[in-house]
Amino acid sequence: MREALSKYSGSLPDVTSAVASGDGGSKAVTVAVRDLYRMMDDERAKNHGSVLHNVFPQFATRGEHGWMQQDANECWAEVLRALRTQLKGTGEEIFARNRLNMCNIAETEDHTASIISRFMEGKFKIEMKNLESDAEPSTVTTESFSQLSCFLSQEVKYVQLGIKSKMTEEIVKNSVVLGRDAKYEKKTLIDRLPAYLSIQMVRFFYKEKDKVNAKILKDVKFPLLLDLYDMCTPELQQKLMPARDAFKVFLTNSVFSHMK
Repeated sequence: MREALSKYSGSLPDVTSAVASGDGGSKAVTVAVRDLYRMMDDERAKNHGSVLHNVFPQFATRGEHGWMQQDANECWAEVLRALRTQLKGTGEEIFARNRLNMCNIAETEDHTASIISRFMEGKFKIEMKNLESDAEPSTVTTESFSQLSCFLSQEVKYVQLGIKSKMTEEIVKNSVVLGRDAKYEKKTLIDRLPAYLSIQMVRFFYKEKDKVNAKILKDVKFPLLLDLYDMCTPELQQKLMPARDAFKVFLTNSVFSHMK
C-alpha cells in the first residue's frame, strides 16, 4: 500500500472543497495518508492529521473536557473506504512482487482493482441450511470482508476462539418453502485470505434488561502467528498447504539447529 501511495498524484485541497467534493473526501484522505508516510521519513513535512476531522466531522466532536473518545474501528473503516476509492490501477509490478506471498489469489485476479481490495480484503463462503425443512436446498453465497471480528464473551480467552465462535450460528429468517420464519444454520468459511488482515475486537453487547450497550473489559490472548487454517474452505486449505508444510520444515530445522 505504501508503494501505491507514493505513486499517487494529487495535492491536498482546501477544507471547503474537500468536504464538498463528490468523492466524499476520499481524495483528501488519500493524499493525507500519503503525506503522513512522507512526514514519518521527514520531520520537516507538514502534519495533515486535521484532514481526518475536516472530512469526517464525526471524529472531531468535543465535550466539556476536550476531544471526545472515538471508535478506532469506525475510523479505520472510513480511512480504508477512502483509500479503496482512490488507489486503483496502481500497476502490475506491485502485484507481481507480492505474488509469492499471495498464494490464495486466483489467477483471474483483476489487476486494475483497488490496491486495498487486492491486498486487504478477503472473501467468505456462506452456506445456509434450513433446519426445519429438508425440501429446501442449501444455498451457498460469497461475501467480501475487510476484517474479521473477534466476539468476546466470558468463555473467550483466545483470539482464534472469538473469531470461530460466530463462524457457525443459528439464525431465524423467512423460508420461501415453508412460507414463514424458520431456523437456519449459517456456516461461514474463509475462501480467500488477504495479505494484510485486520481483526476487530467486538467488546460491546446490548443488555436487554437495562436497554444499554455494555462493554466487556477482559484480556484476550493472541499468538504472534495467527493460524486460521481450520476456518478456511477445503479449496483454500489446499492452496495453503505447500506453504504450511515448508514452514513446518523450517521450524523443525530451526529447533534441531539450536539443539546442536
